[in-house]
Amino acid sequence: MRPKLTFFGLLLLCIAGLLTTHSALAFPPLPSSFYGTVKVNGQNVPDDTVVRALIDGQVYAESRTQTYQGNSVYNVDVKGNDTDTPEADGGDANSVVTFEVGGVKADQSGAWRSGTNIELNLTASASGALETPPPTLPPVPTQTPIGYIAPTATPALLAPLAAGVGSGSPWLIIGATVMAAALFLVWLVRQRRRT
Repeated sequence: MRPKLTFFGLLLLCIAGLLTTHSALAFPPLPSSFYGTVKVNGQNVPDDTVVRALIDGQVYAESRTQTYQGNSVYNVDVKGNDTDTPEADGGDANSVVTFEVGGVKADQSGAWRSGTNIELNLTASASGALETPPPTLPPVPTQTPIGYIAPTATPALLAPLAAGVGSGSPWLIIGATVMAAALFLVWLVRQRRRT
C-alpha cells in the first residue's frame, strides 16, 4: 500500500509542476496590419520602394511596394509588444504608428490596435529622389554538410533541458511528463512482480 501512496504523491507533484508552468507560457499580441495605396508628389512610386512603419522613431516593420490595378500599394504588419521582455519590441494599445516611403515621412499616421487590418492610403512630398534599396539577389543553393555526432556529445543534448528548468519553458513540461511516465512504469513493474 505504501508504494502506491509514494507513486501517486510523485505523480501529483509532476501534475502540479505542469499546471504552474502553463501560466508562464504567454503569447504576444496579434499584429496591427496596415494596407493601402502609396503616392509621392501625387504619383505612383517605383515597385520595391520600401515602406517603413515606426513607433516613437523605431522601425518595427517594413515592406516593399508593388503595382496593383494601376496603383502603388503596400501591406505591412506591425507586431505587438511582448510584455515578457523588458525592452519595447512592438506596439501597445493606441501607440502612434508613423510611416516612411522611400526614406520620406508620410503625411498619415495610424493607431496600433492588436488584430486589426486598417486601410491607410499614404501620401508624401519629396523634392529629390526616393531611397531605393539595392536589389536582393536570390540565395545561392549550397549543400548542407552532414555532421557526425561524437558519442561524448550526449550530455550536450541534455543541456536545453537543464537550462529550461525553472524558466517555464516547454523543456520543463517534457521533463515532467517523462518523469511521470518513468514513475508509472516503475510502479507497474513492481505490481507485476508482486502478483
